[in-house]
Amino acid sequence: MLESGFFQLLHNLQYKSFYSCLI
Repeated sequence: MLESGFFQLLHNLQYKSFYSCLI
């Protein structure tokens, strides 16, 4: 369960980085 949360956080960070690159 903790691993799932960690992966979710990682995906969130990647998403934010992707958005930052776009803007």
